[in-house]
Amino acid sequence: MMRQVGAQEVAQWTPDSEAALRQCGQFAAYGAEQSFLRFYEDDQGNRLSVFENAATLYANGDTEEMCLFLTMDPTVYTVRTDAVTAATLSEMWGVPFKTEAVMQAPADAAVHETVHEMPLRDVYGVIIDGFGREAIPPFDAWYADVHHRYRHGRCRAVGVYEDGIAVACAMTVADCDTAALIGAVATRPQARGKGYASACVLTLAAILHAENKRALLSPKNEYAHRLYDRIGFTVIGEWGSVDKTE
Repeated sequence: MMRQVGAQEVAQWTPDSEAALRQCGQFAAYGAEQSFLRFYEDDQGNRLSVFENAATLYANGDTEEMCLFLTMDPTVYTVRTDAVTAATLSEMWGVPFKTEAVMQAPADAAVHETVHEMPLRDVYGVIIDGFGREAIPPFDAWYADVHHRYRHGRCRAVGVYEDGIAVACAMTVADCDTAALIGAVATRPQARGKGYASACVLTLAAILHAENKRALLSPKNEYAHRLYDRIGFTVIGEWGSVDKTE
């Protein structure tokens, strides 16, 4: 049976997968008492969080009830989960799904001297130039979430500057006591091919390791996968995502 749960139950959840890490990061940053963030679990060990219009599903057994819930909930547009569950939802909804690897940072990741802490406004500008405006929410919405996590020690951002201009960045997009997920890895077009993205990712991984945190990363495509493979990241699973509107 699926049921909504509160802080006492969610505090026992562990970041056993990319989806679970995202859920633990949400709880670490916001708790379980916010109207825009709800947590559910069932007798199978499946765990679900719904943050505004986006759901994250950690599958640990028969997910039929949770998949039906997500199908019927008109407020949920996107679901982040594993590849198998994403394929199931894709078939139910008649829409495509996306998938790629979940990768773990090498134990010997080291800080690069060219990489420094980067203000969030600079990070946003690099992401816009690196991926386009359609890849990220408007600044006000993005900043409200990221700055909240930053103030609560659940987000950190690093980057590289050339002649005083921010040209590359990486940040943690989910962060809890024992693990963090690296994302928002971007480089402005004029600064590509110089190893800046790799330096940012490895520096952030080294910082996390120094705090005894596992550092994971979810490449969006095969090109990024090959890049992280070259710098020592290893595959430990697969993520999947589905969008009802596609």
